[in-house]
Amino acid sequence: MKDPLMFDTLRVADKLADNGFERSQAEGLARVLGDELANRVVSQQQLDMVVGDLRGEFAALATKFDKLEARMEGGFKALEGELKAIHTKFWFLYSALGLLLALGLVEVLA
Repeated sequence: MKDPLMFDTLRVADKLADNGFERSQAEGLARVLGDELANRVVSQQQLDMVVGDLRGEFAALATKFDKLEARMEGGFKALEGELKAIHTKFWFLYSALGLLLALGLVEVLA
């Protein structure tokens, strides 16, 4: 909902007329300025609302990122565990193959 910017067109028209503008020109210019400012300039209240909304959005995103980070950390720990298990299996197979070679139970094909 847009809160219209307060712009006193009568006061502006009076000031313009006091400074040499014809009354009709002063009033026309003040109306145009009032319309343009109302459509193109935001009030402090509007700006505060948008900033508040953005802060809320950033807070929600930060919460989502925290949850994602926690899930990723858990996934990395699980992956690390799986890699250690694979490493252990390869180490066992390598050791067993070395033992079999040392005992002469297998030959290496060249």
